[in-house]
Amino acid sequence: EDAKKEKSGPWKSFSHAKHNIEVGDILKIDVHTDVAEASAPYNKIISNNLYQNNIDLLKLDGYLVSEKKEINFPVIGKISVLELNENELENKVEKLLIDGNHLTNPIVKVRRVNNKFTVLGEVANPGTYSYLDKKLNVFQALGYAGDLTISGKRKNVTLVREENGINKT
Repeated sequence: EDAKKEKSGPWKSFSHAKHNIEVGDILKIDVHTDVAEASAPYNKIISNNLYQNNIDLLKLDGYLVSEKKEINFPVIGKISVLELNENELENKVEKLLIDGNHLTNPIVKVRRVNNKFTVLGEVANPGTYSYLDKKLNVFQALGYAGDLTISGKRKNVTLVREENGINKT
């Protein structure tokens, strides 16, 4: 959408911090403690840095949110993610680990690894792209797609996103 029509402009970032976790989301959950061996049973083993940065491998190894809006977490078992966002799930897992006398001072990080967006039209590389960042703005999305071509209309960009099951333009 033309930046003049949208008060916040095209640079506005779109964050998943406020959006609830949904069925089909794939989550990467890391648990850290002062003593690495204590938190090891709660982490999936990552063999090297190449693996950590490969989105496709992270998707295969992540926690898939079931139709019942649950994940199956090591030692603790099934955890409901109903009406939770990433930060709220971090707090819930920390509390479950502490209250269950599993760990005393855990630090939990939750990230969605199947975030994606699609760029179509006069760009160098139209298509669907995956990303790990919590925030993404229009400029970053265009960067993934190789920027607008020379014939692309820079004042006629339409942004469509889904909020609560409704497409907004």
